[in-house]
Amino acid sequence: MRRLQMGMWHAFNKKDWELYSTSEITGLEISQYENENKIKEINEFCRSYGLAFGIHTPVLQESYSLPELAGQSRTDRDAAFHRIEKEAAIASKYGADYLLFHFPFPPIFAREKNNEYWTGYPTDYPYLKSEEVNPELFWENSVSVFERLCEIQREIGQKFVLEYDFFGDFEDIFVALFAKFPELQLVIDTQRIDMHKRTFLNFDPYKWLARIADYVYLAHYSNISYNHPFKRHLPVLKEQCEEEEFGDSYQYLKYLAQRNDQFHVTFEHNPALVSLEELHLCYREVYEMLHLGKAQDNGIVKRG
Repeated sequence: MRRLQMGMWHAFNKKDWELYSTSEITGLEISQYENENKIKEINEFCRSYGLAFGIHTPVLQESYSLPELAGQSRTDRDAAFHRIEKEAAIASKYGADYLLFHFPFPPIFAREKNNEYWTGYPTDYPYLKSEEVNPELFWENSVSVFERLCEIQREIGQKFVLEYDFFGDFEDIFVALFAKFPELQLVIDTQRIDMHKRTFLNFDPYKWLARIADYVYLAHYSNISYNHPFKRHLPVLKEQCEEEEFGDSYQYLKYLAQRNDQFHVTFEHNPALVSLEELHLCYREVYEMLHLGKAQDNGIVKRG
């Protein structure tokens, strides 16, 4: 059964759940919880409501960091696997549907870059430049990484998904990896796709979506505003596509939905940035786009 999910990072917030959830929301995505007891509590909560939940690394609370699966050194990649094994054991123990990591990470920047739309990207993130990466070695290392991830999945019994990050001038390698390893499914991020399009000018989001549609398990759905101040993780409304200020997140999700009728959606947005009426419209537009049912009474039923 396909899911529409709320993001609930750092801690479960009952007030936000009661305010922002509706009958269309049947899952949660969590990250960076205080300890294992908090993961156990979210499992029990989800079971009582008939919900599923997935986890975006880091599982437990720490400074935000990501395993360096595309690290240039074997030491970096081994450290990533050590962390992944520990996190997978926790996720599996408490019944997470999936555990999410970014790939490639560090991200790889293409040679041609337009800095006009780059404002707001974390400046302390590690990254690689395409000219620093040997394509053959990147392929060989990535195949080894995917093989090991598949092994850990089977050993621990925990599903992994990989959220796309900037892959520089290596789109063909990126697509080929998911074709070669169907056990590892993909997460797209609609606001990242738009920043990718505007910043790295040789990237065609629709051609890429067509190539990877069959491999997508989950979409992170939010929009981006390039007006100052720069804003990310905005709830998506269809009319935003008509304004240059906003990204084309609605169109990306619609295009993907025409090519894949299985993927789930996490509303990876800050719901407080719009009115409840606009938030419900955002939910309703996705609910109908994915053919989950025809909206009744505007498609929104508040939970009791």
